[in-house]
Amino acid sequence: MSDTQLTTQTREPAVQTTAQPDSTGQTRAEPGTGTALVKAVPPAANPFKSLAMLLQAITDSLEAANPKHPGAARRWVRIVRIRDYMHGESTPIIAKGVSTGVDAFVKGIAYVQQFTMVAYDLLRQGDAVKALFEVSVDFIDTVADPEFINSITAVVDGPQVSTDGNPLGVIKTVTDGVRKYVDKVPEPEDLDLIGNQLYRMLVVVQLPRGKDDTDESLQKSAAHIDLQLTGKLRLLVWGLGQSFNVRGVGGKDAQVTCLGGRRVWKTDTLDTLPKSSRGEWKDADLKDSSETIFSFDFSTAGSTDLDEARDILTKLGYDPGTEGSAFDAKLATALRQFQLINALEPTSQLDNATINQLMHLKYDANPAKGTLRRAKPYDELQLKTAEARQVEIETARQVEAEKARKLEAAKKEQPGAPKPDAPKPDAPKPDAPKPDAPKPDAPKPDEPKPDEPKPDAPKPDAPKPDEPKPDAPKPDQA
Repeated sequence: MSDTQLTTQTREPAVQTTAQPDSTGQTRAEPGTGTALVKAVPPAANPFKSLAMLLQAITDSLEAANPKHPGAARRWVRIVRIRDYMHGESTPIIAKGVSTGVDAFVKGIAYVQQFTMVAYDLLRQGDAVKALFEVSVDFIDTVADPEFINSITAVVDGPQVSTDGNPLGVIKTVTDGVRKYVDKVPEPEDLDLIGNQLYRMLVVVQLPRGKDDTDESLQKSAAHIDLQLTGKLRLLVWGLGQSFNVRGVGGKDAQVTCLGGRRVWKTDTLDTLPKSSRGEWKDADLKDSSETIFSFDFSTAGSTDLDEARDILTKLGYDPGTEGSAFDAKLATALRQFQLINALEPTSQLDNATINQLMHLKYDANPAKGTLRRAKPYDELQLKTAEARQVEIETARQVEAEKARKLEAAKKEQPGAPKPDAPKPDAPKPDAPKPDAPKPDAPKPDEPKPDEPKPDAPKPDAPKPDEPKPDAPKPDQA
């Protein structure tokens, strides 16, 4: 595995491969094996890279199949099956143990997420100090160079300075020693490795609306989640009916259990939203076999997912309206403000980008590019700036759309070219006879006059032998 970048595994449920060396010759697990990663990778010099390697090992292991039974379900599916044995107080001890273990692991991941965001903030501040130090060192390196000093003294006819006699040489020696330690300080970009692995575990990806989908058809549907792309730890949380603790929300924590579990839209009543959401996993290796991974009954849960969004927005300083209400105008307004401040497309909807950003995840359609990003609280100045920026964006879009429309119209009109089958309006020919209508008083040259018999058609019983040929003049006309 490269020391500078971790590769993200493609999620294909039916891929079965074995552990193979990567471009650096180090062994790493491939989907469907479960081969340990950490023991095969030497410790990285950067501790953040080591933690990223560990998280990747966990993610790949969750998505792996049993190497002894390649056709078996993935490990995360095997874990979530324990939901069939969870029945409140009568839950068996083994099922309780599995559920408790998952809960502890999920809480640990929540702490890692918070630690990463705090570390990122600190590293960004430290990186500013580091950059200032690097500029200062470059300055000292230049002015401490005897060639630089001698070039200056030569201008003022001063004495030439030797290396030993340069007083700045002592400072340069000190800064060179400090530079060795500064170069080992991690940079904010190093945390993107951890952020991407946490993103892979926790991202929520809803299915897109089809071109034929309507609110009515979606309201009757229970399939809302893309199980291939949604984080497997998130599916475990949903499947076992647990909650995830979103830490650092306006200085507080927010519990989410089903946020993003169904597609919702602005409406005056909850009755028009989907009543259920269910995840059916079908492994490509196991034909005609599917099993329920999670299920939400919103006929009893009501607006739980909407209220979880409201709770986060409220803690971030927005005003999303009253708990328990439908997806009303107030919630839509708060979502739009949140989207503008967090540099999202202002759709006023709970779309993929907004759902994940509420949980400190920067959504990207390419899983390899997703990472962590802290949700920004309400700030009136930032909102005004974002609204002005959005006006500029929309104006630019309108200009581009108008250019495209005019270009398309110009292609259709083809200026300067006459329209087919249309005579030129400025060049009529009023005196031109029709091609098939010769003038009545101008017989054709080869055609006999009307009062003369046709030379080639004499009467059969009365020939005229002395009649001159048609081309010879008549005697009385000589």
